[in-house]
Amino acid sequence: PVAPYQNSAECMETCELAGPDLMMTYDSGNMVMADEDPVEFLLAVKSRLAHAHAKDWELLPPDAERGLTSRAGKKYIGTVVGTGVLDYPAIIKTLKSLNYTGYLSFEYEGTGDPVQAARDGMAYLRDLVVD
Repeated sequence: PVAPYQNSAECMETCELAGPDLMMTYDSGNMVMADEDPVEFLLAVKSRLAHAHAKDWELLPPDAERGLTSRAGKKYIGTVVGTGVLDYPAIIKTLKSLNYTGYLSFEYEGTGDPVQAARDGMAYLRDLVVD
């Protein structure tokens, strides 16, 4: 299907077609938009993992006029990491189990104050990573 967000099988197919040098950024929020569990996605693409990226989504009511629409038709809007639908304790635990030692970049796509959102989200992630 044509969609702005790929699932793990589609990402792996792209990598295989491109060859062994193509790696991927694990962008945890994109998996939600492809209607795939972020931890399951991470485990499926672990052999091509080069970078990790953190963002979060708030699920909106089905009749919401705003928001981004997932493949299954659910609507989401960006929110502060740690306050949305993503299970960051499980995501960080999985990254650690894969011995990921690279950077974890941060993204905020919400409607609130981006500086405060970055402070709050980074503090939340720091507590999980350092644990």
